[in-house]
Amino acid sequence: SNAQAYDSTELKEKRERALNYYNGEMPDTPHMKNRSKMVSKDVSDTIGWILPSLMRVFTASENMGIYEPTKEGEEEQAQQATEYINNKFWKSHDGYRIVWDSCHDALLLQNGIIKHWWDESKDCEYSTHTGISEDQLVVLTSEDGVEVKAATENENGTFDLKIERTVTSGRLELDVVAPENFMIDDSSEYIDEKKTRFCGERMEKTRSELVKMGYDRKIVADIPAYGSDTTTSEIDDARKTDVDTSEGDSTDRSMETVEVFECYLLADVDGDGVAERVRAYLGGSGENGTLLSWDVWDDDLPYTDLVSSRVPHRWEGQSVADDTMDVQQVKTVLTRQSLDNIYAHNNPQREVETGSVLNPDQLTSPTFGGVIQKKKGTAPIIPHVIPFTADKSLMALEYFDTVTEKRTGVSRATMALDPSALQNQTATAVNAGRDSSYSKVELIARNMAEMGFKRLFMMMLRLYIKHQD
Repeated sequence: SNAQAYDSTELKEKRERALNYYNGEMPDTPHMKNRSKMVSKDVSDTIGWILPSLMRVFTASENMGIYEPTKEGEEEQAQQATEYINNKFWKSHDGYRIVWDSCHDALLLQNGIIKHWWDESKDCEYSTHTGISEDQLVVLTSEDGVEVKAATENENGTFDLKIERTVTSGRLELDVVAPENFMIDDSSEYIDEKKTRFCGERMEKTRSELVKMGYDRKIVADIPAYGSDTTTSEIDDARKTDVDTSEGDSTDRSMETVEVFECYLLADVDGDGVAERVRAYLGGSGENGTLLSWDVWDDDLPYTDLVSSRVPHRWEGQSVADDTMDVQQVKTVLTRQSLDNIYAHNNPQREVETGSVLNPDQLTSPTFGGVIQKKKGTAPIIPHVIPFTADKSLMALEYFDTVTEKRTGVSRATMALDPSALQNQTATAVNAGRDSSYSKVELIARNMAEMGFKRLFMMMLRLYIKHQD
């Protein structure tokens, strides 16, 4: 409850605003009626400029993470770990998506959350076989984990059957958690096995998935269905995610969606006065929540977070959106005013004597090369030209572009950040990198590497060594 309160009071509103600004929607800056609706997309543009540089740094080499020996004689082991983990990361764990999604979340929503865990759940594979002999049938059904679901004997003595093969093979899993679904206590400065008192994740599961996970069917049936009053509905709207506010298909309760919380907390469970790490699964939230299971957790916390700019003594980082949303608001207003001024200047109002124009449509809806027909002896048509001031607004827009550049480092000079920027450089390269804008983007990459991806690669190696045969 405390973690949810921290999220909803301090983080939720910022994330919702950042997502709206990124999508080009600004509810806090409505346009005037019958005036320009133009929106300056500085948040989206800035992130769009920074991301290519980050992806170039992190994906330019086959080895994103390099393991170094800690003592003499470990050189071969370190080299093997480097080759193995990097190969797994890029080819088995969709590494490019993990890097892209987590960096994008960090730039837009303050923190990018990567989850890493060892999955030992069972996989069920179904296959159909036709025309097999009796000997083949015996061999096929004698395999471990194989169950015949349907069988038919043909006239020629062969068999047609459908089998279910249950495979239990532990494997490392990586995924990026939406920041609004991640919870952490407000006293945590960063994710740490010893210091983080509480962290967890909100998930959406069907009742069928929970039963497959081994939970009692009757307990699962009592969990309230996922509805429109959830804590993330506003974020879902900002993400343009279709939120199913119904309680599922009443004819099949197994496919109803429910909220499940995977929580990691410190608690003294053996009465020795020292808190142990506990993992608990909670179905539903609030007073209607149901404790599904809990156990003492002897592994590392399965989460790693990235920040583009760390704020000392606070968990949430400073995002690029935080640095550019106020600029986007000002530039949106100035752009709208400039366009309104151009429209008014190019289409001035006209003062016309009543009844003097025989074809008034040429005044209200002029055609190219059209002729205005006037009655003889009537007063002349007087245009009321609006002064052109858009050029002043354009100068102001250029100024705010420099403000964005100073805050984020986004400029033409940073479009091609060198992939070797985080490695040892020559004196010439160091001198070239002194450009302030270049250094800003380089700092974002270094923050993500040192305070995020470094922990991720440590956790991947530990999980493989601990669990893999």
